[in-house]
Amino acid sequence: MFRLRKQEKKSASGGVLKNGIRPVLSAEKLLNPRSRRILLQEIQNLVSIPARHYDALFDTALINYARFVQELPASEIHHHSAPGGILDHGLEVTKGALAIRRGHMLPPGAEPESIAKQADRWTYAVFTGALMHDIGKPAVDQIIRLLDASQRPFGRWISWNGPMPVGSYYQMDFIRPRRYGLHQRVGPLLAHHIIPSLGLAWLAEDQGVFEPWVSLISGDRESAGVLGQIIREADSRSVARNLGAGETGRFPSARAIPLHEKLLTGLRYLISEGHLPLNRNGAAGWLDHEDLWLVSKRTVDALRDHLHQEGHTNIPSRNDRIFDVLQEHAILKPNGEQAIWRTRVTDGAGEWSHELTLLRVARHRIWPNPDAAPEPFSGTITVVPATGSSDDPAKGETTESRIDSCETGDTPPTATLPSASADEKAKDQKEFDVGTLEVSIGQLCTLDETDPGEQKDAGEQFLAWLRAGLASGDIIVNDVRARVHVVPEGVLIVSPAIFKDFARQFNHEWNHVQKRFQKLRLHEKTPQGTNIHNYHTIGARKKSTINGLLICDPSMLFQNRAPSPNPYLSKK
Repeated sequence: MFRLRKQEKKSASGGVLKNGIRPVLSAEKLLNPRSRRILLQEIQNLVSIPARHYDALFDTALINYARFVQELPASEIHHHSAPGGILDHGLEVTKGALAIRRGHMLPPGAEPESIAKQADRWTYAVFTGALMHDIGKPAVDQIIRLLDASQRPFGRWISWNGPMPVGSYYQMDFIRPRRYGLHQRVGPLLAHHIIPSLGLAWLAEDQGVFEPWVSLISGDRESAGVLGQIIREADSRSVARNLGAGETGRFPSARAIPLHEKLLTGLRYLISEGHLPLNRNGAAGWLDHEDLWLVSKRTVDALRDHLHQEGHTNIPSRNDRIFDVLQEHAILKPNGEQAIWRTRVTDGAGEWSHELTLLRVARHRIWPNPDAAPEPFSGTITVVPATGSSDDPAKGETTESRIDSCETGDTPPTATLPSASADEKAKDQKEFDVGTLEVSIGQLCTLDETDPGEQKDAGEQFLAWLRAGLASGDIIVNDVRARVHVVPEGVLIVSPAIFKDFARQFNHEWNHVQKRFQKLRLHEKTPQGTNIHNYHTIGARKKSTINGLLICDPSMLFQNRAPSPNPYLSKK
């Protein structure tokens, strides 16, 4: 075994030189810090195989992993962004995944004799899958420049050819713009640099484990089945701990991460990953040369949903409280005593113009490195002077709230509302094609007579939560326990189970959430005019029926391409 416990307890770093230059270190130095030695011991304790087999299969992979990722960060502005972040995160996820694996009988559904015989191979699949889950980041998300022993540049590191040479130096920068999710798909191209050939051959001997394992290291966690579920859970736990979620499980001496830091980190993440798109019609924000202007309600709702998905608790449910926290720490630029700026955004060609309520954030708070920021918006962002009396604070708050609820940044200059005659034809599956009334954006806000308590609509909250969960992988798809299934007709969301999941998390009545979601009219009704579609399983030992709402357009839920339809479901 790789005996680290007897080594001197010195830092892994060989010293950071000017301009962020770092030495390429050996695995012994990289894995020597106490926190990493503890993780290595915990990983070994979770694997019950003879020492010589552990050294050949597990220890070799850990050494290769450390040599490959060096002291590179896991992200620029999100989790494990400090030097050594990928190494720490990889070890944490590996340890967590092995612990979770102990609660699973693998392979699923096998006879006891088969489970006992294949247990070690499935454990190795979990181990290597966890270790490989972010291995593509140095290859496709980062630029690594190599320097010789005299610190003279001699080229870019070609990660596909293997680890950096020990004795040299390196300098890292992030690739911009980043191609979201690409790092998850290149794992198979790097596997031979991390996993010993003996281990690869062992996995390949059994296609029952090899097939889902290949899907896993290719970034297709849905097709990876239980392997994907295990790695997803371990990954989420590591990210949440690093970002300060779930503080009750932290050491007493650990620094609690303040709310404003969580909000700022989450905001940076949503923008960098494209979840809050910028500088186009229907965007969530627009960047000028000094500030980023963000659609107020859309931004804060997305931010809250994102933090909940990461496991953070005690996030304010009221938008004005989040505004207050951001203002108190100079993240938002105030408009007098308020956070909201009433503005008009017009594109450079004059093809569209919207009057919106925006938040104003100094450019450097989102992009501390100015080179990381996108090009400024080519149009204009003009502050609209306030109209009417502002002596009554309550009245002013109501006005801001109403404007905020109407303007998400997605609305085109005109929108269509179904007429009363269309509403009466509930059994018509094409009711949106029947008699519509064109209304301007300004009229939409005027016509909205919703009770203030209903402005934060439970259906819209559910939709945002569902989209975020599918994007992050926290809501699984096409699995036997999944609440969401892709079918040839669209996307089936299992009812009432998925609404109960949401209701438990956000303290709602599930039937109210489902009714409000149905009011959004994103689902397709049955030919009989009912909301619930019935599907049955194909090829299972035990026949069963799955009921749910059918969303015909997968792009309403999936940010990227939807997974392939579940082959085990068929419409009744």
